[in-house]
Amino acid sequence: MYRSNPRAEGRPRRLRWSLLALGVVVAAAGAFALVKRDWLKTFRQEGRCRKGSQEDCIALALRLASGDGVRGDHQRAQQLWAIGMSALDGKCMGGDLQACLRGASLARAEEHRFPQPGLALRLAVRACELGSEPTCMDEAQRLAGRGRAEDEQAFSLRAKACEHGHSAACLHLGELYRHQHIPSPVHADPPTARQYLEKACDRGSGDGCSQAGEMYQRGEGGAVQVQRAVELYRRAVPLLDAECQSPPTERWGLPKGDACHTLGILREKGRGTGVDLQRALDAWKLGCEAGGSSSCLSLGVPPKKIPGLILERFDTGPVSSAVRACGEGQASSCVRAADAYAEGRGVPENGSEADRLRLRAAQLFRDSCNEGQALACTALGDVLKSEIAGKRDLAGAVAAYEQAASLRSKKCDSGEWVECDRLARMYLDGRVVGQDLSRGWELLNRVVEHHGRECDSGADPKRRRAGCSWLAFSWELSDVRPRDPVQALRYYRRCCELETGDDRACCKSAAKLEQEVR
Repeated sequence: MYRSNPRAEGRPRRLRWSLLALGVVVAAAGAFALVKRDWLKTFRQEGRCRKGSQEDCIALALRLASGDGVRGDHQRAQQLWAIGMSALDGKCMGGDLQACLRGASLARAEEHRFPQPGLALRLAVRACELGSEPTCMDEAQRLAGRGRAEDEQAFSLRAKACEHGHSAACLHLGELYRHQHIPSPVHADPPTARQYLEKACDRGSGDGCSQAGEMYQRGEGGAVQVQRAVELYRRAVPLLDAECQSPPTERWGLPKGDACHTLGILREKGRGTGVDLQRALDAWKLGCEAGGSSSCLSLGVPPKKIPGLILERFDTGPVSSAVRACGEGQASSCVRAADAYAEGRGVPENGSEADRLRLRAAQLFRDSCNEGQALACTALGDVLKSEIAGKRDLAGAVAAYEQAASLRSKKCDSGEWVECDRLARMYLDGRVVGQDLSRGWELLNRVVEHHGRECDSGADPKRRRAGCSWLAFSWELSDVRPRDPVQALRYYRRCCELETGDDRACCKSAAKLEQEVR
């Protein structure tokens, strides 16, 4: 009969207890080692901090504030933090750029634990002064829009970044000085805007080159200099092409969608390069895919399909009326109805109907163009350039624009000043292949001189009024030269003196403009 051995049965139990005891000893040893390590770390950091190591003061302050391996002591943490940051502050003010960058970063990251109002900004401004362009731009972005004092400081930081060679900073300053509608601590100053935009161009900004070229072309900030404008446009094209083909290399650069849009405009108008409608469309496609709403609109994408685009509501009238007028031979109504169907505006979206209406518009414009109507030729070019059934007739568009220019040239030579004006604008906006800015300005100056003579000494009061009105309108809403409300008001007043009857449009415009000029 089998008999159990009590001693043998007790061995597994003793083994389990032994293993458990060993585990407790190992755990205790590990915990002791951790405590010893944390104690030694704290002891060493304390020692190095007393000897002047600001990094150890700061590191120990953070550990005491968070309770990382030590008992939390916020009061002691505050003292050590003040010692460490004071040392960094001193080095920064003494010209140590790395101390400025480190201090500004720490002050901003730990502001919730160790509030020191103004310290991060002071260190960042000093880093900017010592040549850190990214710090200048980052701090300017944080300050802008918070109030007048902050806007002025942001402007100063961007000016410093521009001095250090930052192209985006120079571009931003140029736009502030050029466009009054942008909230800015400075007044519009076209000559200064031109200088900053040229600086941006010299530092590799394609948009800076393009905008500076436009200012020289229009005579903003000085005399018209066509050759200089052409040179700047030529420099803009490869720079914008590089920006369009790849994402911006820095967060303050021109967004890819915007770079592609500007590049497309230059190629469409033949500025700095030959007119190339296909490559213009390619650039806009890249820009639209990158989220550029302007590129999408230039490409002809229905506005309601562009994410983030805010559109004003407007009444286009019943689409059925436009379709009926199109059937009766009104080409412009065909275009309006086609746009409505393409965008689903007032009617269900219908691409096939939009294509049918655009083809009808093209045929009507072509018939009128062949009869010698230059406006119809220009409109035909615009229709052919748009997408119909997935295709664009770019060669046909160019031919239509050239036919319009030829017709207008003949009419201009025979003394039709309206056609001279329209032809000048075709040269200036690039609808004539082989854009000739000099020819455009020559024609426009002839038109201005003609209307000036009519306004000053025209024999017929109606012609005098028309001359003054044209000059006033061109100065107020010019698209080819700088806007000048003072000159516009002067001619509106002269036109007003010649007006009779109830419809005194010049007088009303003068009254409205007087408020702006004041």
